[in-house]
Amino acid sequence: MKKFSKNDKDLAKVFIAVTAAVLLCLAAWLFFEKQAALLRESYMDAAAGDNEYTAAVMADHVASSASDADEAAAILASASEAGTRYWFLLSPESLVFERDSETTAATAGKSYSELEDYYIRKGGIGVKELFALIQTGRPFSAVVLKESSHGSELISTAFADIGGEQYCVGLGVSQSYIYSTGKIGERIQFLRIMTMLLCAAVTALTAVFCISAQRKSQRVRILRSDLADKNVLVQEQSERLIEADSDTPGKCEDTLTGLYNRKFYDAVLTKLSERQTEDIGIIYIRISNMAPLYYEKGFSFTNKLITDTAGLFRSNASDQDICARISKNEFAMIKLNTTNAVTLQAVKKLAGELREQYPDADYAEGFSFKRKDMTLEAAVKAVHASL
Repeated sequence: MKKFSKNDKDLAKVFIAVTAAVLLCLAAWLFFEKQAALLRESYMDAAAGDNEYTAAVMADHVASSASDADEAAAILASASEAGTRYWFLLSPESLVFERDSETTAATAGKSYSELEDYYIRKGGIGVKELFALIQTGRPFSAVVLKESSHGSELISTAFADIGGEQYCVGLGVSQSYIYSTGKIGERIQFLRIMTMLLCAAVTALTAVFCISAQRKSQRVRILRSDLADKNVLVQEQSERLIEADSDTPGKCEDTLTGLYNRKFYDAVLTKLSERQTEDIGIIYIRISNMAPLYYEKGFSFTNKLITDTAGLFRSNASDQDICARISKNEFAMIKLNTTNAVTLQAVKKLAGELREQYPDADYAEGFSFKRKDMTLEAAVKAVHASL
């Protein structure tokens, strides 16, 4: 499983914080829209109740005071208010009065179907449903757009018996007027401002968190870099001390790993070359990313990596093989009395075990076999070339 770096985790935290802030702001705005809609709806329901009562009172007055449609229309004309509120009167077949004398002159005598077409041409919406409700003969309230120039209206109706016929007495009130008298716009504006302030506060807190996290991450990276540099200095100093110890006259072992050192390895190659020894296999292993591992894992890890690599070298060598650490990150094995196939099998096995034990280390392996038609120096160059 891939491990995430500290930088990746910091970026993930910032992403989660920004996503949470966006979702919270979206939820707050949706909540505002829901509350605003509920506020409009509840106030409109209250206004509808008042208008239905007013329409019922007017219907009773018309029924008791008017003997025919003309007298009823005169009563409604005297009660109509310009602009925001108006009355209308419908017989079972057609319109008798609406709003004022000018509007009445344009619509009086039109049947319900003709009125529907008339209002639709004026930009009306929901007109068909309005006349369907009127024809039921039962009081109701509905929000309808009869004319686009006047805006949406709350229509409330009642029914009166005039001259033996049932007439519809209706009251229309501008929806914007209802909202303005109840200061609904101001209340919704207040909710909008509070929601925007909440979103701004969430955004500001998220920004502060992201900036703080970024600065903290930067400080941690600087501290880690300083610590890594110090680890490298300690490692290099330790290597120099070990190398100085290995240079002691007569010393043939690498102090850190217990394998033979570079001087002994070179001396063995020189002797084998002078004796023209045959059937020699040479295996090289190099840890290519030793420097990055110093920075990332530290001194203890790399020291253990070197000693464990040396241990696997030793466990994969026979009694006749010679294992040496020839540099900080390179190891060699000289196999005597062997074959090309055995050498190839040995390097594959050794490299596989090393990568299995330390998957973070970048191992490079190479091998060569001294044939009869080549010198040992050529075999050494061949193993370097195969890395």
